[in-house]
Amino acid sequence: MAFLDTRHKKKSLTLTTLLLSILLLVLFYIGLTYMDPPIENGISVNFGTTDFGSGRVQPKERVRSEPLESPPVEPTKQEVSEAVEEIKEKVEEEQVKEAPSEKVLTQEDEESIRIKQAQEAKRKADAEAAEQKRKAEEAEQKAKAEAERIAQQKRDAEERAETGTRG
Repeated sequence: MAFLDTRHKKKSLTLTTLLLSILLLVLFYIGLTYMDPPIENGISVNFGTTDFGSGRVQPKERVRSEPLESPPVEPTKQEVSEAVEEIKEKVEEEQVKEAPSEKVLTQEDEESIRIKQAQEAKRKADAEAAEQKRKAEEAEQKAKAEAERIAQQKRDAEERAETGTRG
């Protein structure tokens, strides 16, 4: 049994080998590149922009924390309940402030207020006219449909009468 016994098998092997080698080279040069991040040089500097680092004197020695003489005191139930009540009051005040208010005109010029009111009235009138026109068109279409239905009924009745006299 011959491996490449026909001319077409030889051509297909050559073409397949060529395409796979090109694909492998493209992946090797384009797809497998890796860029290292740049090396960081320098010293970190405290600019004093935080509350902790904003001092006039920079200590030369390492700062060590002093041990606490008394353990931290936990709040009592009464203090916790008072804090909860204060939070509830603040939340209620914020909700009251967020209540929607009436539309307030901020411009003092009476002419601009009249213009806005006139524009709004014109818009409402145009909307009403369009609504009336649409309703009139619907009524007209209904009337046409009803007339067509009645005419069809008359034709059907006439056809029945004619077929009854012939038969």
